[in-house]
Amino acid sequence: MSRSGVLPELDLPASALAEFTVRLDLAKGRLVVAGELDHHTAPLVHDAIAVLAHAGNESWAVDVSGLSGRDEVCLRAISSAYRRALRTGRRMTLVGAPPSLRRALCRLRLDNHLMPAGTEPPPGE
Repeated sequence: MSRSGVLPELDLPASALAEFTVRLDLAKGRLVVAGELDHHTAPLVHDAIAVLAHAGNESWAVDVSGLSGRDEVCLRAISSAYRRALRTGRRMTLVGAPPSLRRALCRLRLDNHLMPAGTEPPPGE
C-alpha cells in the first residue's frame, strides 16, 4: 500500500526525522514507535493508525518501549489512536510503556483501557 502524498509536510531537518521511527506490521496489527514523539512526528503515528484502521485486524498492539517523548503531545497522539481504535471497533494495547507514561495514562484514566492486566507499575514507582 502506498501512502505517498498523504504525509504532511514536516518542518524538521532530516536528521531529526532519522531519530524517529514508525514500523508497521499489518499482518499482526502491530505498530512500533521509537524516538521523540512530538508535534512534528505525531502526524506519522496518526497516518500509521489510519493504515491499521483499514487493515482488518481486530486488535492493535502499539509498542512504545522506544518512545522518548512523554509530554502532552505524546499523550494526545496515544489517546487519539485509542479513540480511532474505538471508532473502528478495534482494541488497542500499549506494549512497553515506561512508568512515567503509565502514570500519565492513569491520571487520564486510560491505563485500564490501554494496558493489559498485570502491567501496572508497582506502587511508588
